[in-house]
Amino acid sequence: MVDLIKHSKEPENQPDPQPIPMPMPAYYGMPGMGGIPCPMPAVQPKKKTEFTAAELVFSIAVFALSFLLIRFAVCSPTGFVTTAVFALLITAALIFMKKSGVKGSGRTALTAGIMYLFSCVYFVTDNDFIKNLNTVFLILCGLWLLYQYGSEDRRVPRFLPFVMMQAAVQYPLEQFGRMPEAAVEGGRRTKVGRSLGSVLIGLAVAVVPTIIIGGLLVSADSGVEKMLGGLSDIMTVAKILPTIIQLCFAVPVGCYIFGAFYANAHRNRAEDVTEDTCAAHLAKWQKVGGIVTCTALTPVCVLYTMFFVSQANYLLSAFMNRLPEGFSHAEYARRGFFELLAVIIINIFIIMIANIVTKENGGKSAALRIYTAAVSFFTLVMIASALSKMVMYISEYGLSELRLYTGWFMVLCAFAFVLVIVKQIKRGLAIMRPLAAVFIVMFGLLTFGRPDYVIARFNVEMYNAGYFERLDTEYLWSLSDDAKMYCMQSGNMPEDIDSNVIRRGLDAANISSMYVTGFKAK
Repeated sequence: MVDLIKHSKEPENQPDPQPIPMPMPAYYGMPGMGGIPCPMPAVQPKKKTEFTAAELVFSIAVFALSFLLIRFAVCSPTGFVTTAVFALLITAALIFMKKSGVKGSGRTALTAGIMYLFSCVYFVTDNDFIKNLNTVFLILCGLWLLYQYGSEDRRVPRFLPFVMMQAAVQYPLEQFGRMPEAAVEGGRRTKVGRSLGSVLIGLAVAVVPTIIIGGLLVSADSGVEKMLGGLSDIMTVAKILPTIIQLCFAVPVGCYIFGAFYANAHRNRAEDVTEDTCAAHLAKWQKVGGIVTCTALTPVCVLYTMFFVSQANYLLSAFMNRLPEGFSHAEYARRGFFELLAVIIINIFIIMIANIVTKENGGKSAALRIYTAAVSFFTLVMIASALSKMVMYISEYGLSELRLYTGWFMVLCAFAFVLVIVKQIKRGLAIMRPLAAVFIVMFGLLTFGRPDYVIARFNVEMYNAGYFERLDTEYLWSLSDDAKMYCMQSGNMPEDIDSNVIRRGLDAANISSMYVTGFKAK
């Protein structure tokens, strides 16, 4: 038995048996220390975006339109071409929304009509400043148009600035990468895309051998040298580099535009800014009581009252078209004008801040409404006084761009403060809608009115009527073609200018630089 036990003993140095692995549950936390056994959630694969055929086509079209927008609207605004570019962009937005199944309404049609109308500004005026302002206006209108399509309430909202922030920043940037994604998928899925990709690859491969062969042919034959020499004069670095830079900028601009298209066609309306969410957000800023706000506004109103009483004769002299004693027209118009303009702008911020930070207990208090109306009234008096002084100065020294733009801005502010006063009386008034309407009308008068043409005509007619002792033709000639054309038509030009040469130059202009003033020169 002993021998049997000895022989059955396991040999020494034999490795220990390996444990059999057992499946263990995953834990949130450490086992034995409060961890709860629970299976880890499975990682969901990212869902691939399925683009429609229209979206694949628009991903390429939007890039081309972005390049044209940068070239003819941002870098060098022209006439008919810039108008055509914006008309194509507006039409593309309408078609994209229709193809995406998003229905429009009468208000979206009105917005689109306004955009089509203002896209004509580029061939109505030659003023680059007006064209740049109009470009910004059309871009904002385009973002609002896309937002209207995806919104249930398509009226101008009460909290329009918050809505425009979402339409201009949040939604386009959320879908910023959709354009290249759709373009790549379109190149793979469609026959045209595959053919276009093959063509681009072929052109890239042909660049190096074409340059080598061209160099050899130039050395071998003088005729080829002349042909390629003329081509090299056209394709210089100075002419090609701006185009390359514009193409590079067209990529992010196209991503932004296509992102705005796609976001508003597929957006979740539950994420839209509403009046309730805006009111809740503003409630976080409303920490000041009505008594504190009214107390803070009291010294301001008292100061304005004392100022108007003490300076009544001085301020009201402009309304009576007479100068205070000891002042010339220039001294009277300039003294205090820009200070009054600064006070007007400060009052805008005072009213905004007072109404934002003041607590609402079932609505604005009657005292705050009275103080808001009082500050608005004082501001209207300042605007009227400043405009009267400006009119007196213009009647003596003529009209200029700065005087015209400043006067336009003050008139716009006057309309805004009148609406603020009406709002304090009629508490249910949605001020954003009439304010937007007033701005569109005023902006239309500014853009379609051709300011430089108005300046030239006013100064020339006042000079011919004997109100001005001297006509500054040098200044008028420094303005845009709008002013030059009226000077040419009226015969008021600098002595060293040949009108016939200018007329021939305008007649020979290409279609991208022909303006209404150029046609009149014929």
